[in-house]
Amino acid sequence: GAETLFSNTTGFENTAVGTSALLINSTGTHNTALGTSALQANSTGGSNTALGADALISNSTGGSNTAVGRLALRGNTTASNNTAVGNTSLHTNSTGFNNTALGASALFTNSTGFNNTALGTFALFTNSTGGSNTALGTSALTSNTTGGENTALGTSALASNTTGFGNTAVGTNSLLSATGSGNTALGNSTGNILTTGLNNTLIGIGADVPTAATSNHLNIGGTIFGDLANDRVRIGGTGVPSAFSDLELAGTLALKVSSGTVAERPATPAAGMIRYCTSGATCAGGANGFEVYKAAWTDMGAAASSDIRLKTNIEKLDGKAVLDQLQKVQTYSFEYKDALGAQHYGVMAQEFEKIFPELVYSPPHDGMKSVRYLELTALLIESTKELKAENETLKAELKDISAQVALLNKATGASVKKAGFAIENWMMLLGLSILAAGCFFMGRRTIRN
Repeated sequence: GAETLFSNTTGFENTAVGTSALLINSTGTHNTALGTSALQANSTGGSNTALGADALISNSTGGSNTAVGRLALRGNTTASNNTAVGNTSLHTNSTGFNNTALGASALFTNSTGFNNTALGTFALFTNSTGGSNTALGTSALTSNTTGGENTALGTSALASNTTGFGNTAVGTNSLLSATGSGNTALGNSTGNILTTGLNNTLIGIGADVPTAATSNHLNIGGTIFGDLANDRVRIGGTGVPSAFSDLELAGTLALKVSSGTVAERPATPAAGMIRYCTSGATCAGGANGFEVYKAAWTDMGAAASSDIRLKTNIEKLDGKAVLDQLQKVQTYSFEYKDALGAQHYGVMAQEFEKIFPELVYSPPHDGMKSVRYLELTALLIESTKELKAENETLKAELKDISAQVALLNKATGASVKKAGFAIENWMMLLGLSILAAGCFFMGRRTIRN
């Protein structure tokens, strides 16, 4: 064609087809230009391929570029290793390198951005200096300008992102309006509410965040939710997990935990593990049931972990002091407001806390108090022992009094019934007996005299 390879001097193995193709090339080698003005400004660049009118028209020293389509890599001057397939793809690229654009106007505005891959019409259309982005799908990452390390697979995926970094969107219209960074969305129309929020993970068609600015949110299929900043998870229900629990289970059915034999217990158990044992008599509780690990596997039913090897600061209880405290406790019958009709017995935590504060737990998030009733067993045992000791003392005293009364009856010839008498009556009777005995002995002394 007219003026093809017009200025070539020592360049070799060049192919030019079309008016002004490789017009200024002087020493560049291994170039192929097909189309009017293709590689027109190339001088020393080598191993370039330009197919289409004005493809790589401004390239001067850039090498190993491939441009297929009208105006493809039109602005490229010195950059190398770019591939543009499609009309006006990588149109404005000047010094950006290692870019791949397949599709009309893909990476159209890119100037100095590098390591970008755009497959689809208008994919990464507005990108200028952003690097290491991957966009597959029409208009994927179409608004990105300086954002980097983003991956968008699907039509209009991450279409509104401009400066955000490290986002991944897979699915048509996923993260459509997002402009923040560190977000991951898998599924068509996933994360469409999100705009400025950061570090969210959304999986499933239509899975989204509570608000446009939410950050660190997990949503898997609208069933599993998480607070990724605080390692909290909720299964079931809707919305974000509670700020006061690590794991929440919402629903009305039941939770099934792992079950198995003693031989199937974890080889290296950790404190807090819970399982259902099916080995019968060899289970922690001597029968099938739930067991929890705390230094050893312990039955969660009738038995509680109480091995002396697990304990420190051991002190005996003072039975009298415990009994004195228990006498202050008021007990009640009651119904719970959320379960009317079912009668229960117990104490009021606020009252009980004044007597035994160490047996009342008040969680910081809502202050709803609970009583550690199991701990009362030790107090009741010690109180029972104290009452038994006092009873034995009273029985011994009563026996002594009964013996003295018997002697008085024998001495006076009177008969005193024991049944129905209180201690006070026995004491009154003892006083009268002593008085009578005194009179008796005084009478005898008078007769002798």
